[in-house]
Amino acid sequence: MPEPIINFTYNWNSKLFCKFFSTIRLHNPHKYAVGNRYHIQLNSKDIGPGIIRAITPFRLDRFTPSMALLDMGYPLDEAKKVILNMYKAKNINWSTQILDFMVIEMPEKIVIPFPDELFGTWQDAPDPVDNQPKTLFTQS
Repeated sequence: MPEPIINFTYNWNSKLFCKFFSTIRLHNPHKYAVGNRYHIQLNSKDIGPGIIRAITPFRLDRFTPSMALLDMGYPLDEAKKVILNMYKAKNINWSTQILDFMVIEMPEKIVIPFPDELFGTWQDAPDPVDNQPKTLFTQS
């Protein structure tokens, strides 16, 4: 039996470039389970294997700002509108419908960090007040 597919039609928050990322799907324990492998696709094009590492069920009224920002890069109200729009044809009772916030690992993905010299760090940005680099600690 071939591995099941998790398809994305949009790369929300550019998350598919990461080794670990989240997705929010309608609760379906027959389709989604921790430890299962899936083909991860973007617009039906395979981008590699993924393994579900965590699933947190929730109702839409328990959707948090952090979940919305991490998963979609949108504030909570806008993210809720996106979810409602995605499933508008399904006639869902949102007061009872369970969603799953899933964390997926792409174990074969290699993430190469950018060297600080290329972009600098936030500490290198000049302070708007005194035009000196910002630092985490004051020097004594």
